[in-house]
Amino acid sequence: MMELDGRKAKRIAVAMERWFAAHQRDLPWRRRTRSAAQRAYRCLVAEYMLHQTQVARVLEFFDRFIARFPDVRSLAEAPEQEVLALWQGLGYYRRARNLQAAAQMIVSEFGGCVPRDVESLLKLPGVGRYTAGAIASIAYGQHAPIVDGNVQRVAARWLELGDALSPRELEQSVWRAAEALVAASDVPGDFNQAMMELGSTVCLPRGAKCDACPAAKWCAARASDRVEMYPPVKQRSETRTIHATSILIERGGKVLLCQRPEKGLWANMWQCPTVETDENAETQALVDCIQREHGLSVALDGVIGAFAHQTSHRLVMFEVRRATAVHGRVRNARWVAREEIGTYPISNAQKRVLEMRSGALRS
Repeated sequence: MMELDGRKAKRIAVAMERWFAAHQRDLPWRRRTRSAAQRAYRCLVAEYMLHQTQVARVLEFFDRFIARFPDVRSLAEAPEQEVLALWQGLGYYRRARNLQAAAQMIVSEFGGCVPRDVESLLKLPGVGRYTAGAIASIAYGQHAPIVDGNVQRVAARWLELGDALSPRELEQSVWRAAEALVAASDVPGDFNQAMMELGSTVCLPRGAKCDACPAAKWCAARASDRVEMYPPVKQRSETRTIHATSILIERGGKVLLCQRPEKGLWANMWQCPTVETDENAETQALVDCIQREHGLSVALDGVIGAFAHQTSHRLVMFEVRRATAVHGRVRNARWVAREEIGTYPISNAQKRVLEMRSGALRS
């Protein structure tokens, strides 16, 4: 493991800031705004969106979200269902709820302005040390460190961190390195963004572009020709498999949708009636569930489609069936016209279910 002294930290910081000024991507949340408060809000939204999501994907949503919710107060006062509807397609919907809850706290406890310091930012729902550091440094120029997956990879390679270290020790070592580096920086927001940018575009997990790295001459892993050995690969957690049957029920040009529970996977999102089942669900059990949950007696047809949907820790095996409503008064659900479906927050998995209404799609 190579040591990081003050002189080396300063040289790396200067090189990174110069590189970022010349090579940074034109991203909407980086563009200049009239006020620090507006910059901080845009940074807040971007950081929530970017958590566990690729930049390219966030670019499809950011401008539209900001256009509808241009400031903290408009987001705080919006109906949750409208926030979720604009978020749909980004996944990890808890982030959207936490973002709105953070906006509400900012209005009620911080006068409508995103806090400047890490300690206050950490009080916001869904904000951890990384997000707090990103906002404090990028929006307000605070010398606050950040560590995400990209930063960890960059720092671990520069200093050959990982040999004989436990995952916790590695994390602590990277945070110490990040603190030393950002402390040596003249423009901490640019330096932190440079670290993330370098990890995203140059210091890649595989096929690192070392010749394009502004800090290559200080990189211990490159010197030992062991770049891809750092950081050590984490052991992946076991994926849980869930079997689910979604049932398409239509009447008079409308489809039956119900809302998921407030907690758990896809919380508060809308879907076709869906039953978690054993691998081979019996038809009568599905019919009974629809009667019990939604008050409808249905005639169930055969399978019209099937697909697998992967989340971070679950593999959901969907089977899609069509049913005809025979009689009964709907409860815990509503009939939604085809042209109105887009106004409801619906997960990507359920969008695939709805695409199977013709029975033509099968994958």
